[in-house]
Amino acid sequence: MVQPILTLEKCKCGNNRLANQYAGNREEQCETCWTAEWKEDLDKYIAEEIQKERVRDQAMYADGYRYAVRAWIHAEGRDDYQVDFYCKEKPSTEYISQLLAKEGCRQKNDYKVEELKSE
Repeated sequence: MVQPILTLEKCKCGNNRLANQYAGNREEQCETCWTAEWKEDLDKYIAEEIQKERVRDQAMYADGYRYAVRAWIHAEGRDDYQVDFYCKEKPSTEYISQLLAKEGCRQKNDYKVEELKSE
């Protein structure tokens, strides 16, 4: 007789899921339910970040800034992180390279320039 290695239980949706002792952080959910909840949380977080960026951009526009440089900083020995630089005139590639160098960035081409617009 073959005994199962892992015990399965039922999720509230009716799908199979791992028993709690094997499930880790799945919170008594099957993969489908857990993934759907995770995606919902991620979508909410992204929407909040977009709104914060929009508010920040409008404040900078009101102060006379017309361009945003959205860059990822790839620094030695640290995790990558994103920064926004605001400029009153369209920034040159050389100027952006200087900004990135001041942040300790090793890669000078991971950015985009966006023209700010009044809403």
